Amino acid sequence: MVSKNFKILNKILDLHKIKRGDKLYLGIDLMYLSLASKVPRDKMEEFSLHILNLILKKIGKKGSLIIPVFDEDSVKRKFFDRKKSMGQTGIFGNYLLKKKFKNRTLHPLNSFLFFGKDEKKILNLDYINSEGEDSIWPYLIVNKFKIFTIGYHYALSTTIIHYLERKAKVNYRFDKKFKIKYKNINGKISNKFFYFFARKLDICDYSSITKKCDKLLKSKKIYKFYKYKNIITFTLKIKEFANLILIDLN
Repeated sequence: MVSKNFKILNKILDLHKIKRGDKLYLGIDLMYLSLASKVPRDKMEEFSLHILNLILKKIGKKGSLIIPVFDEDSVKRKFFDRKKSMGQTGIFGNYLLKKKFKNRTLHPLNSFLFFGKDEKKILNLDYINSEGEDSIWPYLIVNKFKIFTIGYHYALSTTIIHYLERKAKVNYRFDKKFKIKYKNINGKISNKFFYFFARKLDICDYSSITKKCDKLLKSKKIYKFYKYKNIITFTLKIKEFANLILIDLN
């Protein structure tokens, strides 16, 4: 039974003191965790569902869990199927999408699976700008979510930086409009338009945190790091992170 292969995951959850009421932004490199847990490739989808259930049980009814399934290709493809369009943020989220598509948020680009407290509220958030003030990002800050990554550095899960850049009105990004055919879970197709905070390529090659920033975050104990069975894991406090980044951007 795949459900028995949880010794490593349980240890990681214990190291980070994941408990009832926690609110987590979760990212997992499923290949690393599956190999370490001796889960065969043909059982990885089943393993993913068991991971989801285990973490939901750990955080309880008052906890919340958000998992990115960003469909960045929808911008070029000009089509988004809320039920079937796969994300480009890892196979863990895509495996979950097959069974849990009803838990997918509405925006195609910054698309998420959401579970737990405020589930109905979040799944009904209907905003057009992926980094707008009415988007999901302010909710994560106000409700003190933690980025929790297994198998990779937390920096790869700090997409919230682009919301903070927009809030700080940086000069190297702009709101870019894109139009798509949007197929909802009920099969209804409509033409919709959305925005995202795009980079001005002539003045900005890339935006993320630096090694210097990482050292500062560590010194202020904004994140925790553990390595277990050669798997790196992090938890990062989103509210404290956002406050620090905003100061720097301003």
